[in-house]
Amino acid sequence: MKNKSLKTSGVYGLIDPRTNCIRYVGRSKNIYKRYYSGHMYSNPQTGHPVSLWIDKLRKLGLKPGITILQKHKKPEDIEKYWIDEYREKGNKLLNIHGGGLHPSSTGNGQTTKIWSVNGLTTPWLFLCRSFFAFRKDSELIDSTLSNMKLDRNSRKTELDILNFELSCAYKLLNNYPKNSKQVLYVERWLVGVADKVNNKYPDLIQLIDVNGKRIA
Repeated sequence: MKNKSLKTSGVYGLIDPRTNCIRYVGRSKNIYKRYYSGHMYSNPQTGHPVSLWIDKLRKLGLKPGITILQKHKKPEDIEKYWIDEYREKGNKLLNIHGGGLHPSSTGNGQTTKIWSVNGLTTPWLFLCRSFFAFRKDSELIDSTLSNMKLDRNSRKTELDILNFELSCAYKLLNNYPKNSKQVLYVERWLVGVADKVNNKYPDLIQLIDVNGKRIA
């Protein structure tokens, strides 16, 4: 880890310094840049479990260690193997996804995707995070997330994906208390995408009325 300028592509593990156990498996074309410029400056407000964990370590004056699990030119091809490997060993990984290519976790304000909001996670991924705290204790939640992931991956058109994201938003709205962080977050997302959605699909979807009130 001393030679952080070395560009190494592959899959890596983040280690909890208190237990020496791997808590997160990631991939990057430049592992040390990802570690120093990404993880070490992670923002807990994103809600990512790994970011919250790193923030807790930071408050204790600690930081995660890092180990390269496998060097590979196409790390997305082997990431799933390593996540499965450590889960089977009993490591309580903080990964939300099962590895490999998956949808971006945040909107960056540069995409043309209609469901993207600058800096906000989509309802689908926010739903995954909301389930995360209960995942280790429930095979039902694991099964639900797996089925929903298959559903998400089957959506190909913009309208199909948008409808899937909206279904996730409504699941959050209908299953959490009115003023919970989950509901407030999703309402913020709905307001953020309302104009784009209403203008592009006026005859199919109306999210927000003229007064900015959410229409479920």
